[in-house]
Amino acid sequence: MKETSKIILPGEGLGRIQFGMSREVVRKIAGNPDEIESYQQSGTESNKAEAWHYDEAEISFAFEEFNQWKLTSIAISSDEYSLQDKRLIGMTWQEVIPLLGKMDLGEINYENFTDEDEPDVKLITIENAGLNLWFENNRLTEIQYSQLWEEKD
Repeated sequence: MKETSKIILPGEGLGRIQFGMSREVVRKIAGNPDEIESYQQSGTESNKAEAWHYDEAEISFAFEEFNQWKLTSIAISSDEYSLQDKRLIGMTWQEVIPLLGKMDLGEINYENFTDEDEPDVKLITIENAGLNLWFENNRLTEIQYSQLWEEKD
């Protein structure tokens, strides 16, 4: 991937790559992805989506047909990226919780996805910031964040 900012901007994007950009514009900025994964959005039969994976940078960009193939979310799994000057990937659950509280991003919600197949998977969601933080075996492994949508009547 071409060089871009390493600063996570919730609701906005990543440096020059901004939510709402077309696939063509993202490709001009980031370069060609290593892999393009096509899939159906869960819970829908008509909303196709694509995830563009950049393996070396450990980042993925998601585009949805429903949103005219515009960039709607970013997933990061590299500790090179920071949120409010904090490199969170690789930190433990116990280290991340107090830092998030200090960041004042909104209400923090917790979910536990632990089961037989996934023995230690937890999720922190901060809806106001469009953030999902995924933990496996007590370590933050991925930060997903998305475009913020205005609620309409």
